Amino acid sequence: DDRTVGIAMSSWRPDPDLPLEFIVKDLAGQAVYTMTNQFFLARRALYMLVWRVAEGDDDHERRQSELKGMIELWMDTLQMRVPGASMILVVTHIDKVSEEEVTRQCEWVKDVVNAKLSAMVHADGHTLPLDVSDDGESWRLDCLRGEGVSGLRMQLTAMAESLPWYQELIPGPYLDLWYKVQDKTAEDPEGNRWLEWERYRQLAEECSVGGVNLGIATKLLSELGVIKYFGHVDTVMSKPYDSLSVLEGTVFVSPEWIVDALKGLIRHDRDALILFFSRFGGGMKRRSSLTGQAAESKRWLRRVQRLAVYGCLHADL
Repeated sequence: DDRTVGIAMSSWRPDPDLPLEFIVKDLAGQAVYTMTNQFFLARRALYMLVWRVAEGDDDHERRQSELKGMIELWMDTLQMRVPGASMILVVTHIDKVSEEEVTRQCEWVKDVVNAKLSAMVHADGHTLPLDVSDDGESWRLDCLRGEGVSGLRMQLTAMAESLPWYQELIPGPYLDLWYKVQDKTAEDPEGNRWLEWERYRQLAEECSVGGVNLGIATKLLSELGVIKYFGHVDTVMSKPYDSLSVLEGTVFVSPEWIVDALKGLIRHDRDALILFFSRFGGGMKRRSSLTGQAAESKRWLRRVQRLAVYGCLHADL
């Protein structure tokens, strides 16, 4: 099974001579990842929705229903999390069917996208709608011969350069915080990929980032993929430190670490995970160690299932 597990991360520079680098996050499309994928949606991003042509042996009615549901789900999710996000559609495996059939399917997808956009505008006229490239047309990729790849790369580069954040100037103290967080992580002898909120706040103060700027800088660094913080800075600043929840009191300084951790909890090949918890109670050692008894194993498995279904992360996980 070579399908993506959770999220695969990489980087891409379209041109070594350009000051542009993409942090690429390949979000798995299986339903089990729907909730956890939302943790990684960011405003400063381009979104590429990829679909595959239906081939001759497919159940076309069922396939269209599934594809329509997938497109509408992602559009709803993006509009809810990052209103007005830029999105491009891409169709793959066009070598599997005739050119006429590809055109027919692309026209059908375009109609689905535009109908959804129209419904969004009528439902909420005050929120910026999604910015869908080429009026919902899908870029066609021939995976066998590589046709269309070069044009898509050029289009993605052009879209990135047209975003309001391209070549945005970042305040010097924010950059100092960025570098200091990375330095502290590299120096950690235990290899921890997170900081307690109080320690993070102290580092920010050393960089002259405090007050309202702390919230702005934290949000900026999170959107750039430098850190990941799930709390709300304004709320946290008004609370005693010892009253913070685990997620409020933790700044993750390695989004890649979170991705790897979630891969151990949420998978489309879940049988091995279920067997692991059933037999070994998760195999986790804590101060009050797990006994491996059935009731304890079920509690751990229930926490994993709750994360997969509702997106609720138990502190012990």
